[in-house]
Amino acid sequence: MANHSDRPNLSALFAGCLAFFALLALNGCAGSLGGGGAPAASVTGEAPVSEPAGTAVKVAQMSGRPGIGGTGKPNDKSPGIGGTGQVAGAPPGIGGTGIVGTVTGFGSILVNGFEVDYAPDLPITFKDRKVRPDALRIGQVVEVEAQGSGNRLRANRLAIRHEVAGPIERIDPARRIAVVFGQRIEIPEGVISAGNGSRAMKIGGLGVGDHIDVSGLRRADGVIAASRIDKTGPGAATVLRGRVTATGRTGFSVNGVRIDAPAGSRPRTLASGQDVQIIGTAVGGRLRARRIDQLPLRPFSGRVRRLSVEGYVRRAISGGVAVGRVPITQLPARANLRAGQRIILDGSLDARGRFAAKRLRAPRIDLRRPGRAPANLNTRPTPGRRVIPPAPRPPVQRAPWPRRPDTFRAPPRRPGR
Repeated sequence: MANHSDRPNLSALFAGCLAFFALLALNGCAGSLGGGGAPAASVTGEAPVSEPAGTAVKVAQMSGRPGIGGTGKPNDKSPGIGGTGQVAGAPPGIGGTGIVGTVTGFGSILVNGFEVDYAPDLPITFKDRKVRPDALRIGQVVEVEAQGSGNRLRANRLAIRHEVAGPIERIDPARRIAVVFGQRIEIPEGVISAGNGSRAMKIGGLGVGDHIDVSGLRRADGVIAASRIDKTGPGAATVLRGRVTATGRTGFSVNGVRIDAPAGSRPRTLASGQDVQIIGTAVGGRLRARRIDQLPLRPFSGRVRRLSVEGYVRRAISGGVAVGRVPITQLPARANLRAGQRIILDGSLDARGRFAAKRLRAPRIDLRRPGRAPANLNTRPTPGRRVIPPAPRPPVQRAPWPRRPDTFRAPPRRPGR
């Protein structure tokens, strides 16, 4: 007969087991939900960046599990929306890709390795006016906002960017250096165009007083490495991009250049240290502003969640590393950068405008070998058709020199025959 006094002990044992397994389940859930379910990423300390080219630069690097890659594709732990670069939890209507780089080909346009389609009637910002897409040229630096996935995108907004445009103050053809509004310009061979892009020209065809539009990127030392120069007429609009260095009643200075602009004609929030773009006219060697654009602190004013930027490695205002004007908060592990190095970085932007680079690449345009660069410098885009440099002519096949037929000679007769 069973002992009824053991039943309460069995019940207590059973209840204890249930409590034990419940605690295990709760601990597992807490571990999987900790930190919002997102993989952690730590940032190492940043070391000061030295400006001279060739010195090593230490930047923040990512550790831990990777998050969203350069293509916008989410990993298997952190959900997101692939293709547009928009991450989960981002405000609605914000996403897409922002690109800053040099046009290297057509058929749509090729920028930083992306193929960007555009509508034939897409208005393109050119200085202070709108132009048609047929104004695009090889070597121009552009700013593109686009949608799409992978490397095939479609442009929503597109602007042609000039670092400086105006009359030449000094030029040294032997050293291939020109100065416009105090800005030093390095001019590789084969990047000068004239006649609205209809013909190429040599640097010897430029002189003091000639008006040029300069497309290119600034190096860490402030020199503009030109990727395209267009010789224009004397009445063309002038441009200067740079940082406000001083302000006064009758004007202010950008990169040390005095800008004529009374206080009532410029933004009230304009102050030293801000980056601006000045569009105006050249009067007596000075720049008279008619439009002053304050450049946003965040790339593309925070409208994109994926970014591809081409530029030179330099020191950021915060003391870290920047590529062009874009400060870098994270770099891929084992990234090795040097001050003055020209690179392309692809990555993601968060809501605060912090750029976490996931991929580092070398640009296709090599200014150290300028003769190879724009062989199709003056090629214009043709919608729906890829424009490529003409194939080299095959060598002329010449017939071999006719050989004389062999003459039959009878063998010599032996004596006695």
